[in-house]
Amino acid sequence: MASFEWGLDDVLASTNETFDYTFTEAGQYSVFVSAVSNGGCVAIDTLALSLQLFESQLIIPGCFTPNFDGINDLFTVEAVNLATFEMLIYNRWGELLFQTNSIQPGWKGFSDIGYSYPDGVYDYRINATGKDGQVYERSGSVTLIR
Repeated sequence: MASFEWGLDDVLASTNETFDYTFTEAGQYSVFVSAVSNGGCVAIDTLALSLQLFESQLIIPGCFTPNFDGINDLFTVEAVNLATFEMLIYNRWGELLFQTNSIQPGWKGFSDIGYSYPDGVYDYRINATGKDGQVYERSGSVTLIR
């Protein structure tokens, strides 16, 4: 049986045939692999990686129209490279109507039991952290139009 050795920055990382690794920080990395066949043939390769961390983004719309026409039916944000996310939706009396830790699918303008919230202005609070370390603490209002 063939043998394998995978390394990351000169540290043995795996002896499996394949090796998966998720880089979480920008930087310069060296990945190497050594394989020895059953017949004793040796193959060695090294790969130098330069990884950049891209900036995070958070874009929050001002209104949505949950009328089941397939266009703008959800209140959801556009986000790039977020590590954490929390969205809370309140009515004008400060009652929490919706809460999620997931960007998708977003708020539908309905309660958990199917009550359709009326047209109007609703407050949101969004807390998120980008993979680049950027902290987002946003609050504002979104208009629901049926």
